[in-house]
Order: sequence, then structure tokens, then C-alpha cells
Amino acid sequence: MAPRGFHTVTGPFYKALRADFSSYQDGAGLWPAPSQRGPGAWTRVPDAKPVAGSGGLALHHLSGLSRALGTRLFIAEAEDIVAVTEFGVIAGRARLLRPIAVWDAQAARHFAADCAEQVLDALDWHVTDDDRPGAAIAVARDFADGLVSLDTMYRTWADVHTLARGHTCDIPCPEAWQAAWTAFDALLELDPGDAARIAVQMAHESAVLAASWWAGWKARMDAAWTACTAARVEELREAAARAASEQADADVRRWQAGRLEQYLHGWTDRVAAAPEQSLHRG
Repeated sequence: MAPRGFHTVTGPFYKALRADFSSYQDGAGLWPAPSQRGPGAWTRVPDAKPVAGSGGLALHHLSGLSRALGTRLFIAEAEDIVAVTEFGVIAGRARLLRPIAVWDAQAARHFAADCAEQVLDALDWHVTDDDRPGAAIAVARDFADGLVSLDTMYRTWADVHTLARGHTCDIPCPEAWQAAWTAFDALLELDPGDAARIAVQMAHESAVLAASWWAGWKARMDAAWTACTAARVEELREAAARAASEQADADVRRWQAGRLEQYLHGWTDRVAAAPEQSLHRG
């Protein structure tokens, strides 16, 4: 039985860390690495209290992992769970059990590129005959594979941003467009985990904002042909936008989680692994 004030939650749990074993989310210092002899030592937060947001060690379920990626990923064990979040748990202490060997800096950068590709439609508004954004993502993949330098990446991005500055007028949903560019620019992040995490979050935001805007615009146009009052038109617009936003949120989360699971099973579009490969190899 869990101590009073603590939760009993079943795993598996995942922990994302930087290359040097430091955390993106908590100030726990460097996490002890697991070895062939067994798990890493326990990392503790002695003052973690059984209330959400009290401070502790954040770990994630697979369903929420895409929003908390890092350069390294581990299967982890949690104890003294003080809060249950939408994506995982906050624990008073945790330890790394084993690495997910198929996830590394290269995989993180390719996954970031996958997410950026999902927002190319937003970037290509009014410039559908110009493939520079798509070509830049291809350069980012080459960088992930060690085929081009970071300077080449920067030069490619400078060219694409020149393109963007010439097409900033008449953007139907500026917020979605800006979020799409943030997802695109995430590929320049020096830390592969930052690149993946930011690309995931901003691609999601761009898709939700765009779906909401277009659904609301269509509802408003349709209502304009009826005898609706202005208040009724706005009511219909808000309802359509809300429904489209919720659907886009679910669709994007499902796609991102599914794509991440493919990576964790050891295959991408570039590298096909055996179907029976273990999710937790290493």
C-alpha cells in the first residue's frame, strides 16, 4: 500500500535526459546511469509533497512521451508518486532502469523533422511553387546523419527566412503560421532533445490553430447566406472552431504518439528494423 498522500500508479515510466544525463525538467543534477549490472542509483527529491506542482521528478507514460523528449530516453522506475499528470507522474524518487538504445541524437533530429514536415502546408501559404521549406527539412535530415555541417544548415535557413519575409501579408491565420515557423526553426536547436520537443509542441499548436481558424471561417461564410443574426453567426463560428480544434488536437496527438512508437520499435522511413525488435532494447 502506498503511504498516505501518495499515489499508486503502474508503469512503465520513461525519462528523457540530455546527453550528459541532466534533466530538462527538474533540478536533480546528473542522473546516475544504469549499467549491465543493474539500474542506476535512486535520484531523490526529499521535500516533494503530495500536491500537484510541489516539485519532484517528472516521468512520463508512453502516451505523453512525445511532448517530453530528450537526447536520451530511459525506462525508469518511480516511487513516492506525489501527483498524477496528463502525461505521467511526479515522483519523490526515481531511478533509470535501462536505456532505449534505438533512440539517440540522430533519431531525435529525424523525429523533429517529421513533425516539422506536418506543418509545411502552413509555411507554403501562397508559395506552393517554392520548395525551399521542404528542401531545408531534407538538409536538416542530412545534418542528423552527419552529412552536412551546421553552417550549411544556417545558410539554408537564412534562404528560407528570406522567402518568408516576402510572403507575410495576407496570411489567413498568423498565429498558426508563426507556430509553424517555430516548429520549423526548432530543427536548428543545438540540443537534439530540444529540437524534438519544440517541434512536437509547436507543430501541434499550429495544426490546432489552423483547424480552428478554417472551421470558424467556413461556418461564418455558410451562415452569411442565411438570415442569422450577428450573434448567431458568431455562436456558429465559435462552435465550429471549438469542434475542429478538439478534433485536430486528438488527431495530432495520435499521429505524434504513433510516429514516436515507430521510432522506439527501431524503424524510420530511412532505416527499417525487424518487426519483432523489442521496444526496450538495451
